[in-house]
Amino acid sequence: MRVLAIFCFAFAAAVFVYTSALPLGIRVGLMMGALGLLLVGFSRRSHTGERLWSSRRGKILVLTALGFLAGALWCGGYEALHLAPLRELEGKTAVISLRAAEDGNGKESREPILCRSGSERVLVYLDDGVQQLRLGDELQLRAELHAVDPREDISRISKDITLIAYQRGEVKLSRQGLKWWELPKGVYSLLQIRIGQMFPADTEPFLRALLTGDTGKLAYGLRNDMSLAGISHVVAVSGMHVNLLCSLVMLLCLRRRRFAAGFCLATIWFFAGMLGFTPSVTRAVVMNSLLLLAPLFRREYDAPTSLSFALVLLLLPNPHGIRSVGLQLSFASVAGILSFSQPLYNWFKGLYNKKKCRRSVERLLHFLAGSASTTLGASILTIPLCAYYFGTVSLIAPLSNLILLPMLSVIFTVSYPLVLLSFCIYPVAAFAGRLLAWPVRAVLWGIELLGDVPFGSLYTHSPYVILWLAASYGIFALAYYGRKPGIGLICILAMLVTVPIFQRISTDHLRFTMLDVGQGQCLLAEAGKAVIVIDCGGSRDEEAGEEAARTLLSRSRGSIDALILTHYDRDHVGGTLQLMERMKIGCLYLPDIEPDNAWRQRIVHRARELEIPISYVLQSMKLHFQGGTLDIFAPIGTNTENDGLSLLLSEGDYDILISGDLSAEEERQLLLREAMPDIEVLVAGHHGAKTSTSPQLLQYCRPELLLISVGPNSYGHPTQEVLKRAERVGAKVYRTDEEGTILLTR
Repeated sequence: MRVLAIFCFAFAAAVFVYTSALPLGIRVGLMMGALGLLLVGFSRRSHTGERLWSSRRGKILVLTALGFLAGALWCGGYEALHLAPLRELEGKTAVISLRAAEDGNGKESREPILCRSGSERVLVYLDDGVQQLRLGDELQLRAELHAVDPREDISRISKDITLIAYQRGEVKLSRQGLKWWELPKGVYSLLQIRIGQMFPADTEPFLRALLTGDTGKLAYGLRNDMSLAGISHVVAVSGMHVNLLCSLVMLLCLRRRRFAAGFCLATIWFFAGMLGFTPSVTRAVVMNSLLLLAPLFRREYDAPTSLSFALVLLLLPNPHGIRSVGLQLSFASVAGILSFSQPLYNWFKGLYNKKKCRRSVERLLHFLAGSASTTLGASILTIPLCAYYFGTVSLIAPLSNLILLPMLSVIFTVSYPLVLLSFCIYPVAAFAGRLLAWPVRAVLWGIELLGDVPFGSLYTHSPYVILWLAASYGIFALAYYGRKPGIGLICILAMLVTVPIFQRISTDHLRFTMLDVGQGQCLLAEAGKAVIVIDCGGSRDEEAGEEAARTLLSRSRGSIDALILTHYDRDHVGGTLQLMERMKIGCLYLPDIEPDNAWRQRIVHRARELEIPISYVLQSMKLHFQGGTLDIFAPIGTNTENDGLSLLLSEGDYDILISGDLSAEEERQLLLREAMPDIEVLVAGHHGAKTSTSPQLLQYCRPELLLISVGPNSYGHPTQEVLKRAERVGAKVYRTDEEGTILLTR
């Protein structure tokens, strides 16, 4: 019986429950239930008179309850002894001493840098002009301190960052040498510098990510293609990289078992220290360490036990780490491989085992079966997580992994020795690096090609995809336990064919969507076969364009008839380039203002490269679509930065007015210049700024609905003045920062 595995998994379950958003009453009830099970397990006797603890089921019951209680108590202690004292520092200003835990080389001036204050990991925001920090530097400064909220800031607390410090005084900086425990990080910085020197500029960001996990220089388009192709894990520096490193060390040690095991252990732990003991790497290092040590101590290696033990080791220093997406994906993929890969491999083998074929063909089939079963096994438990966190289900992932992983494994295995060789014989290593760039370029081309395959990915923006996913897992469970995986696979694929059919079912009436893109604006209008996009920008430039593309693709809309930009502010156009890359655009409509604007120049240049027709709106014009019209009103001509296009979307007697970022005076001139019907929906100007959506416009239009596209911001949008104006005219307000994406249908 796997005693340690049962205890550890119960411990992790308690940590997950404790750190989740479940109501306090439910969490307390679960803990009391575990305590009750523990008492029953120790006190109750079976019909034979033996204690329940002595039976197999009784032991499982007691170990589960014991592990659950231990996890709950550990979380409570962490909360009381570690996090509670930090909350007392919230908003206070104090003089603190810090030591830089990373190299600031290459960071932007406003980017925070990770430091340590004793055992605490502190994220420090320094003012402009402060000398760039290097790893190991000591500094003393007066800072405003804020404790990281584990319920709100999951990304930081999962990395064990507990404090944020903002500089509020002078910094005293002292250059120091590295401590022995900082040596791996020092080597990491040297590797990054050398990778930048060795490899050509077009391949260096990808190789930097592949070898060190630093994805900061990867272009958004490449990262998005990798996500769509289902191979993002290759630059996450996960268990695959640790396994390849172990294989390389074993090969170099020429099968000298004890020496190889010791050298391999030292190498992988040093490697984990270089990468900051990220969850996926630490999990792989712990499991490989147990695998190497088991034969030396004459013990049998058990993968589920080592997996559970690695999980508890990660949660002991920081229970909130269980909410890390990387940790969940890493452990889910390994759990899926351990649970499902072997049965799937046996099933694949059964398809061709009875047929006579050449030995070379048989080996190829074995390789394909092993690769497919491993990929599918890992995907079974990671697909729901990817769908939940990223809104994507990559259908092409098995093919992508089958084609690209062997090449990437070779590139990784060759690249590390080359980088190390460069410290001894740089010209030879640099020449080899330029040769290696060609297979890397082939991989990048493959990623782009696979990421663009139609229906290679599905998006959970569509409810039909969610229903298909839920039904598929139900069918798979029945088929798997009924030992008929082939029938289950056929049913799942048959259901998959129906998803695009249902997605294409649309009404001929107008469907208007205001996407939740943070502090920005992106509007979609669909009627029949017509698709119109108005503005495309948000808090993060490319993500706004990708959100628009995924929303339309999830509705089986592969092209856009008209892309209209009201003006060239970044929060209205920042995602346009990504949208143009992902979707076919019929025509781009632009205001002929701000000729020197950098965003205008970039968009026009890329549109010409993609051969997208451009129409500058010099005077008001009308577009017709099935059952309705779109009036595009030319700029007012005030030459202010908020001047631009405004639009009236009409279907029958239903009208939507979009005023862009026009000021109150420009809104008044618009009303004088253009004849307006009764307005049912008004999109608030300038994200709810008090200088727009004037009382005159509201009184004239008297809309039933006021839609505000807004996200977290420092401007106070939407202002109370605008909200009160809407209340006075009886308009109901919907905001994307509260409602999320807003959908209106007729």
